[in-house]
Amino acid sequence: MTKKNLNEVQWFPFSLGNTEIFNLYATKSGLDKNKLSHTSPERFPYVTRSELNNGVNMFTSRQLAPLNPKNTISIGLDTQSVFYQPFPYYTGQNVQVLDFPELTLKTALFIIPLIKMQLMNLNWGGNGATLSRLRAKKIMLPAYDKDHPDWQFMSDYISEKISNYNVPVRKAAKRRISHQLEEQCWKPIAIGSLFDITRGKSGPKNKLSHGNVPLISARKINNGLSRFVHVGETSIESGQVLSVNNNGDGGAGIAYYQPFPFTATQDVSVLRPRIRLSGHTLLFLATAITMQSSKFGFGNKANASHLKKQLIMLPFDDKNVPDWQFMDSYIRSLPDSNLI
Repeated sequence: MTKKNLNEVQWFPFSLGNTEIFNLYATKSGLDKNKLSHTSPERFPYVTRSELNNGVNMFTSRQLAPLNPKNTISIGLDTQSVFYQPFPYYTGQNVQVLDFPELTLKTALFIIPLIKMQLMNLNWGGNGATLSRLRAKKIMLPAYDKDHPDWQFMSDYISEKISNYNVPVRKAAKRRISHQLEEQCWKPIAIGSLFDITRGKSGPKNKLSHGNVPLISARKINNGLSRFVHVGETSIESGQVLSVNNNGDGGAGIAYYQPFPFTATQDVSVLRPRIRLSGHTLLFLATAITMQSSKFGFGNKANASHLKKQLIMLPFDDKNVPDWQFMDSYIRSLPDSNLI
């Protein structure tokens, strides 16, 4: 197994349309979900452009259309969803498939982030996401020379990363709180009385270069994380705050706890607590805010002015102030709270 670092090997650009190395083609199935038959006992993954569950939307019977082969990579161009598929599968519309002789789980894990970085450069409009444009994209790979990628290095590199990864141990919560949620005194309180609210200031997403600062956008998955970018110091938000989606892909009004420094797009509000609160308490507050998300949408954005006036329900103590200690203790009492 190699002990070389990424900066100790030579890198060369390789076109995804280079048929000497890659086989990139449109899905063999491309089936509409509402037209799937469910007649046979066999079950195969139905892969769509979803960013969740390895792209698998459901499992379906054998169809008349051919299966895509196992040990390939599925690519949803417009959603930037790229996954390794270990089993034969069907797909929905607009899914591409990548194959090459050296493809394994480990080489897939190495090149998938590189492909996703190129997909970020394909946007709707004049530079829309198409198969031909993807084929024209180049990815940088460790290589012996300009014609021969070093697949063994990539496989060894991933093997080493996996071997060094410690899977967190799931544990039952040790702390038990004496008062459950239904026993608390709940009262409404305006978000604006708890937080100072500003707008994200990363600038346009498509003009940001790759870096090491988390970019939080109005997404409904992955804690709002879009990718890692380079921005100036003035665009970086401190950690220990909440982010709230102003609009977005069905995620308007969803709140996330952001423990580390980050930058946010302009369709995200940053909520800084006016008093020092624990991360567990902020997780409680994020849930309380998200429970009001049904009130927001494209016609009623969860912007700063609306958020300031929005009421949320919180437990109060006998001094008629939010019971911060209960909120903290409640989150800590949940199963697997040690992983938070």
